[in-house]
Amino acid sequence: MSQIPTPGRIVLYTLSEDDAKRINKRREDAIAIAHEHKMNPEATGKQVHIGNAAHDGDVLPAIIVRPWGTTPTSSANLQVFLDGNDTFWVTSVSAGEGPRRFAWPNTAPSKVAETGSDEASAAPGVETVVVTVSQIKAALESLGIESHRLREIHFDLSRVTVTRVVDLPAGSIPSGDESRYEIETYPIVRR
Repeated sequence: MSQIPTPGRIVLYTLSEDDAKRINKRREDAIAIAHEHKMNPEATGKQVHIGNAAHDGDVLPAIIVRPWGTTPTSSANLQVFLDGNDTFWVTSVSAGEGPRRFAWPNTAPSKVAETGSDEASAAPGVETVVVTVSQIKAALESLGIESHRLREIHFDLSRVTVTRVVDLPAGSIPSGDESRYEIETYPIVRR
């Protein structure tokens, strides 16, 4: 099934030789006037294009700004994200292979929990593990954390950080709330 270009979709654009020449030229021009720009910081509206050199065949992320139709073969205008502080506007390009074409990015396969839930997509090289809320609650309760007292849970690749509500001892003076929060961190152990 072919995809239809719509505004806001991310695609991969392949630079042509002419694209690379235009990008590199405006960056060279920016270097030539950089001294003038530094000497007149009050001037507004100047964009000093800085970045790594562009090459014919470079594949870069782009966002569809305006499609020219509602079919999979419709062309579109794109803003290409360059390896620098600027973007590059390309007009009336179509999906396909080769220079001055865009392609739809592939999604990377992901690891799915043994519970057999739907696949989730991730960026290439990023491992995704899907767990259910009940699995999280069971794991936390095995650590002695009552799930109804949870405020926040944060995950990263090596640890889980849990913020939970802890009652203050009777007779203590709260600083505005009748309870306080306690933060605990637990390492993630792969099995």
